[in-house]
Amino acid sequence: MTGNRLAAAVAQWQQGNSRDAWQLCESILASGACDFDTLNVAGSIALQAGEAVRAAALLAQAVSINPTVARTYCTLGMAQHETKQFEDAVASFDRALALKPSLVDAHINRAAALTELKRLDEALANCDAAVGLNPGAVEAYVNRGVIFRQLERYDAALADYARAIGLQPTNHRLHDGRARTLQSMKRLDDALAAYDQLIKLKPDLHTAYINRGLVLAELGRFEEALAAYEAATALNPRDPTPYANCGEVLRQLNRHEDAVASYDRALAIDPTHRFVPGMRIGMKLQTCDWTGLDADIARLTEQVTQDEEVANPFTFLAVSNAPQAQLKCAQIWDNAWHKLTRPLPPLNKPSRHDKIRIGYFTGDFYAHAVGFLIAEIFELHDRSRFEIIAFCSSPTTGDYMQERLRGSFDRFIEVRGRADMDIAALAREMEIDIAVDLKGLTNEARGRLFAHRAAPIQVNYLGYPGTMGAAYMDYIIADPVLIPESDRRWYAEKVVTLPDTYQPNDTHRAVAARTFTRAELGLPEAGFVFVCFNNTYKILPQVFDIWMRVLSQVNGSVLWLLGDNPTMIRNLRREAQARSIDPARLVFADRAPMPLHIGRQVHGDLFLDTAPYNAHTTTSDALWMGLPVITCPGETFAGRVAASLLKAADLPELVVKTWEDYERLAVSLAQSPEKIAALKDRLRRVRTSSRLFDSRLFTRNLEAAYTAMYERLQAGLPPDHIAIG
Repeated sequence: MTGNRLAAAVAQWQQGNSRDAWQLCESILASGACDFDTLNVAGSIALQAGEAVRAAALLAQAVSINPTVARTYCTLGMAQHETKQFEDAVASFDRALALKPSLVDAHINRAAALTELKRLDEALANCDAAVGLNPGAVEAYVNRGVIFRQLERYDAALADYARAIGLQPTNHRLHDGRARTLQSMKRLDDALAAYDQLIKLKPDLHTAYINRGLVLAELGRFEEALAAYEAATALNPRDPTPYANCGEVLRQLNRHEDAVASYDRALAIDPTHRFVPGMRIGMKLQTCDWTGLDADIARLTEQVTQDEEVANPFTFLAVSNAPQAQLKCAQIWDNAWHKLTRPLPPLNKPSRHDKIRIGYFTGDFYAHAVGFLIAEIFELHDRSRFEIIAFCSSPTTGDYMQERLRGSFDRFIEVRGRADMDIAALAREMEIDIAVDLKGLTNEARGRLFAHRAAPIQVNYLGYPGTMGAAYMDYIIADPVLIPESDRRWYAEKVVTLPDTYQPNDTHRAVAARTFTRAELGLPEAGFVFVCFNNTYKILPQVFDIWMRVLSQVNGSVLWLLGDNPTMIRNLRREAQARSIDPARLVFADRAPMPLHIGRQVHGDLFLDTAPYNAHTTTSDALWMGLPVITCPGETFAGRVAASLLKAADLPELVVKTWEDYERLAVSLAQSPEKIAALKDRLRRVRTSSRLFDSRLFTRNLEAAYTAMYERLQAGLPPDHIAIG
């Protein structure tokens, strides 16, 4: 009787009715049958029916009765793999291969288990063995492609997927692997075509739409990316990933409220979905929506201290005044995104070059704050001692700053469409001595190429005002104000201290010749003009409270802000009204090309800084145009930049110790026309007399820093703190 029922179960299984087959098996087992054949068949059917835990138990019992059947060990290993018992799975596949070395399935599945354990060389050997035994074993090519992708051996992965697709042209998993490989290689147009082909084969595969959306977003085709993510959510409404990705695209489109709503949908599914809580706060800050902000920041900070993946470090700079928490946040991010399966081999001992070869890496070589600051330094580098090379991952904009930068280097290499490991390998081939990352942990950063060690010395500089939290970054360039000696422990890098300020400045910055009237700028004909042209996300309610109190004490004054988006304008006017300030006293400037933006600042009287994230480029722009800036430094790099710049401009009296002093000074200056006039007169001389705008002196100090790093390397010494001057 048991034999007939078991045969019936096998028949159902062979017809694809695994659930019905498993129900029959359960009734057989319930009757007390426990012979090898029953356990073996029932275990195999249970695995097919999605009952992996039960399958593993049944098959373990089967091999204890009869330890001579290789196929049973193989199926047991597959069940153990499904239950994430990878070590046990490998042991089962070993038993299977000891009994039958030619069992292709055992080689294939052992490779899959070893891949999970990151024992990739052994996994490759099993894949090779499977292909040697059966050149038509498609799963072996699939596994090998996955391994090659993890090893960033993308050409080898593509070759395997091509062979497998030749064997099974309609196998959607092969097309998926090929598309993901092309995406990792930054062959974005090819990846997009591959995803389109995949979707034709498998139109209900929601992950294909998610990855297609990622490619479209990287190509700047944001509306199409949104459509791809929406298709993914229609197929699988319980996956938070496409909602989170929608939020990022909506951010790029400046649809901030929609972005917050999309993040909320992701968090409703998974309240700690990877890094989304921080993204959501960042979007709310872009619109000055402070609802529940204090609680959100406190929760985010607590989660960061508990090693949770909740915040990207750049957003965290705007809400944290704790350098130790910023270090933790950066370390979490680095571990999540820059951890390599197989980094490039260690670098050989570098040879000494006639000129120190400096590679500057960034995606900001265009009309961007970083480009505006550092352009003249590239032009002033001493070409008798240094060779200066750009590794540019910027979009091709053709703007005036990009064209100027192209002419500022000995070599200008476009790497936007290249994979991180390939860029690192290129830098090694060129024997770059010092790789300077001007991007850090900002948007579209390429941290993985530094994880591969592009050069023997790697430097975090200018683009990101904080630690990258990465062991592979050797130095961070700062100054005594930004990182006091007591704070060095909160930086993963060794600190290089320049003597005046860390920030370069371009003395050839373009200023529009056009003269604006106050009326053209929306400013009243009379009255004191307070200014803050910082990005919107830097404005927090505690500082805004002070600004409103200042306005209430200075009759006829206005606050001139950058009108980043309509929602932000509406929210800040409402917040002003709630503090008994006429909303009309907030004046919002449109975004404008940099020469126009800088030029209009002559109509400002006093720049009010923010915290915990200061004015950086905006401080030096204001000072260049004769606009005084007051600041109250915080405890972090991002919160101390304005103080650094003011001290380098010989204006230390504008750096105050407390927020009460900040408020008093703002009111005092606004009520003393002669003091403001004297400050503006001093600032007119700052352009030619201060260390802040002495680009030649700054370049010599920066070169001295590079030389000190290089000489330590040549002497066989590890990186250490360096003070220049």
